[in-house]
Amino acid sequence: MHIDKMIKKEIIGVILTTIILLTVFIGVSYASFFSVDEGEELVIEVGDIDVTFCKDVSCGEAYSNYGKVIGLQTVDGVSTPSAIYPYETTAEALESTPYIFNVENTGQMKVYFNAFLVEDTDFVPSDSYSSYTSITELYSNHVKIGVSECTGGNINTTDVDVFTFGELTNGKIIDNVEINTGEDKTYCVWTWLDNSAPNEVQETYFVANLNFTAEYVPAEPMSLYEKILADNPTIKDDNADLFENVADEESESGLFRTTDLTKTEDVDGDGTGEEVLYFRGAVTNNYVVFAGYCWRIVRTNESGESIKLRYGGEPTTSGDNYVCPKTGTKVKINNTDYSFSYNAQYDDSKYVKWVHEDGMDSNAKTQVETWYTNEIETQGEAITNLIIDEPYCNDTSVGSTSSSSTYYGAYTRLDTNKSPQFKCPNASDKYTVDATKGNGKLSKPVALLTADEVAYAGGVNGTSNYTYYLYISAHYWTMSPSHWTGSYAYEFRLNSAGYPDRYYVSTTYGLLPSVSLSSEAMVADGGTGEYNNPYIIVAN
Repeated sequence: MHIDKMIKKEIIGVILTTIILLTVFIGVSYASFFSVDEGEELVIEVGDIDVTFCKDVSCGEAYSNYGKVIGLQTVDGVSTPSAIYPYETTAEALESTPYIFNVENTGQMKVYFNAFLVEDTDFVPSDSYSSYTSITELYSNHVKIGVSECTGGNINTTDVDVFTFGELTNGKIIDNVEINTGEDKTYCVWTWLDNSAPNEVQETYFVANLNFTAEYVPAEPMSLYEKILADNPTIKDDNADLFENVADEESESGLFRTTDLTKTEDVDGDGTGEEVLYFRGAVTNNYVVFAGYCWRIVRTNESGESIKLRYGGEPTTSGDNYVCPKTGTKVKINNTDYSFSYNAQYDDSKYVKWVHEDGMDSNAKTQVETWYTNEIETQGEAITNLIIDEPYCNDTSVGSTSSSSTYYGAYTRLDTNKSPQFKCPNASDKYTVDATKGNGKLSKPVALLTADEVAYAGGVNGTSNYTYYLYISAHYWTMSPSHWTGSYAYEFRLNSAGYPDRYYVSTTYGLLPSVSLSSEAMVADGGTGEYNNPYIIVAN
């Protein structure tokens, strides 16, 4: 499956307009505020913005007709204008009932919200008011507007922005307020006539529309590495005791850092290994869609240039989101039960190797490189340029021997000592394309995870673990040799119970390729890393 195009959200402006009030000044001594009954919507929905016109500051109830809010009284069941006297002070005006509305961002992007009180110049008074003129032709500076944020259930009269209508710029009363995804804000708006209005305001009117604009603003673009850190602000330190048990507790899950730097590669040559960040346990926010496929983020590489991923199947779609499979055959390459032997033969110690001494590739190497050629390279350089050539360890160092068997390094580390490491003991076992970075024996920058990486992620040999993120409910190969019995070559696998054990290499199990993606690969806005909202890598 390939992604032919990425979903891009441009900067978008949405405007919602409704007439909210009609103010008719009919004498120097007082003013009656009329509301205009326009529409029957409880909540106005425009794009990803919901505006609710509220009966009170709690916004627990909406008006059945959003025009009925200011300056009405009910007489014999009929709404009629109520007299509101000009206020001598702002404090007195703010004791009156404000106009209340709530704005909610229901989308997946932050918005900047604006509100405008704009005169309705098309309004023509009728009936007994037909001879009246607009007040703005005379004394608009005597029309006062107060605005405050009333979020939280209390009318805020201490922090109110007060304007005269004549001094507003384009009528703006709320200026670029940031509203994040899922956030809502409640506003109170007061309008009144000040007490110094001259006699000339008699027999005048003022009608204004309340207009809203909301501009979607895409988040600052982030690299995959930056995104991981932003979404995992708490990084836990590991310790030797951590690997004695499977990661099945909340405290043993999350993003970890290596504290024993003797177990990581020394890339800069200063004699100390480099810090590695790795996911462990029942993490749910390390899903990535890259090159049309799902992947799980495993760890950073010591070079600091890349992040190791493990293949995770083909995504489906739900609405605007990709959905990644969690377990089962859909996580394997080819999306079927069809499995692969690590090597077709098992009766020689050379068959534990990714490439045999005679230069022949293992069957696993042939299969994952063929898959890479057909499924990744065909997408072009925009995709392949994001994949970094990093060493993949096929550790054939000898940990111990017996009269008939040879036990390789991972066997001793994981079965005997419960002490995994990212460091590859032998330079000759570091598989790369570029011979200056390793042995140069890869044709493509793709291989498999190691058994040590499984242990860092939360697997312990002999103990079932159905909760950590590398578990898929099916067997699949790692590229770590286990032992040679004198008759059978054994390789580590991750079994269907979720722990690393070993089996002879000619058995058929799943292959889940691993690639190292550039740390600077950019993530599209909106993803959370969850299986149903994965990070989406944007190809350049």
